[in-house]
Amino acid sequence: METMKLFRGIDGWNVRTDNQRTIELFGTDVLPTGFTERAEAETVLNRIKELNPDADVVLI
Repeated sequence: METMKLFRGIDGWNVRTDNQRTIELFGTDVLPTGFTERAEAETVLNRIKELNPDADVVLI
């Protein structure tokens, strides 16, 4: 199961993934989400979980 770790960066919310295919495609394990830094943590968590039902999504 993929683990997706959400964290708030300078410009918005990012996700760190352990999915090797994603890392190979993008050349990194950290990707931006569509959420700005002003988005509430619970909103981001719930939406990312909804979009990725097969992943373990957590806030760090």
